[in-house]
Amino acid sequence: MSVTDTSFIERVGGPLEQLGRLFCFTRRELAQTILDEAAELELHLINRNKELQNSQAELQQTRSRVQQLEAQIRRLEHEQGNNREQLSSMSSQYKKLQQHFKHAVKVIEQQRQEARSLSDSHEELSNEFAESENHWALIRSILTTGPSTDPILADFHRQLEIDFMAFVNSDNSYERKTEALRILRGVERELQLLSATPALANKTLMSVYGPAGSGKSSLINCFLGEKDAHLPIDVDPTISLAHYVYCAPENRVIGYTANGGTLEIEPARLQALPLHTNDSKGFDLGAIMPFTTVATRMDKERFGNICLVKHPGFRPADNRPGNGNASDMALAAGYLNQANAMLWVMDLTREDALCASNINLLGELDRPDRPLYVLLSKAEHFTSGQLVNALDKIVELMDNADITYNGIGAFNTREKRCLLWRRQTLDDFLRSQNKTLPRHDRLLNDVLGVFDNYRTALGRMIRRNEFVQNQLHDSESALVAQADEQALLEFRERIYPIRNLFDNTELVERERKARQLCTNLLSTIQCLFVTITHLPPSSVQIPVVTNLDYLLLDDESAPLASYDASTGWEDALAAELDNPVETPYDANTYSAVLEFLRNGVIQHENESTTPA
Repeated sequence: MSVTDTSFIERVGGPLEQLGRLFCFTRRELAQTILDEAAELELHLINRNKELQNSQAELQQTRSRVQQLEAQIRRLEHEQGNNREQLSSMSSQYKKLQQHFKHAVKVIEQQRQEARSLSDSHEELSNEFAESENHWALIRSILTTGPSTDPILADFHRQLEIDFMAFVNSDNSYERKTEALRILRGVERELQLLSATPALANKTLMSVYGPAGSGKSSLINCFLGEKDAHLPIDVDPTISLAHYVYCAPENRVIGYTANGGTLEIEPARLQALPLHTNDSKGFDLGAIMPFTTVATRMDKERFGNICLVKHPGFRPADNRPGNGNASDMALAAGYLNQANAMLWVMDLTREDALCASNINLLGELDRPDRPLYVLLSKAEHFTSGQLVNALDKIVELMDNADITYNGIGAFNTREKRCLLWRRQTLDDFLRSQNKTLPRHDRLLNDVLGVFDNYRTALGRMIRRNEFVQNQLHDSESALVAQADEQALLEFRERIYPIRNLFDNTELVERERKARQLCTNLLSTIQCLFVTITHLPPSSVQIPVVTNLDYLLLDDESAPLASYDASTGWEDALAAELDNPVETPYDANTYSAVLEFLRNGVIQHENESTTPA
């Protein structure tokens, strides 16, 4: 519709006139104005139509775009679906990877732990290897250490191992050969000890003994002032190494080899010696190094003149293989023979500590003249009431076994003191024994005692032979008085082997050799003590080796074991000879003699005369 249409003018004419008159416009002007406005409005509508068309075009483009977007959305949704499936798959894979990761972390942690364990094991093995190297280095040092160069010790060793051994091996009737060797080798061991450590020449040797694992080493360590020189503990009971511990200004440890040599050992190495169950591996260090001396700081008031001898303890019966009891006792006897006093240690925490067998063993080893103190270790684990009962029990067992003792104490290892005691405290006992005792007197008397026992046995055999020879002479004289030539010839023929059997020529020579060998050993001991103590020979007196008559002066034994006034000497001699183990004579001679004696052929047929 055009703005110039009549209907439009008519429709708006009236209002326009009114409007024109109202506004003082003429119709023409108003129409013109309206036309202008209409033109503007038409122009505006045209513009709006264009805009509308543009908008429609844009709308069409937008719809097309929307379609494209919808298609794109559908594509994206499809892709999203695929992505979801992929995400789900990846999520599953992630979970699996997470599980694998956790497992890997666990494996890595285990591997780290194994690595740490291997590292620790490596370090432990390295330490063990280093310790083993040190052990074998020590063993090599011991095995390569030569014997002592001391000519006096070498002379004593030659006299013992060559002269004495040849002497006793030539006499099968010497029954105490093993005991004699034990005593003399103990003397040699002590001479070796004193030669290398002269400071012990005048000290009191106090044996520290008791069951294996009873706390002997721990007890001695309580007395030591330096930790570097402490004794090893938890020692394997099969290792036979002893320690001589004495008071000195400085720490010093000396090992004594089995061949008589000596070597220095660092005090810090003392506790690391291969003496424990885990590192001994069945090797007995004591077989090649029987003992050591440990010089260290100690309380002079109690230990200035005391040397504590810690030697291997005896094992319980259920832990002793084979003849372990005999070997333990023999080893103990060798060391206890040296001791001037004894400290018997028992572990109160062990069930068998207060058993009678331990006290009976103490009775077998103890000497009435030797001071004795019984110590119950590890008393810190018991109440006062329990300790009182334990002390009362030990007192009862000791009294029942008739063992003389100086005191009994319950020792607290942690506090290093006796908590309770009977008779005498441990400190008082130690102070009472802290005195100088020259050791040469005991060593000389030990050697003299061995030979006196042997010479006494020889003297009894000589006296028996003289008795038999006298009886045969008296019987022969009786037959001579009868003037019976036939009986006399028969008698002399039969007694000829008996005269030879009871001839004293060899025995007298053996007694002379024994006396000479004893004198030589005593002189060697005197020479060694004079050398190490720098004393004049008159200060080391050799005991007198008495003659045989004086030695047998107080011997009241019968010349024949079963001979007395009511028994004929023939029967007594036959009874004595009727034991080939104790009297190992030639079997044929021995049988002939028995038959001769038992059949009474010494008497004449008319039996008018009986030998005295």
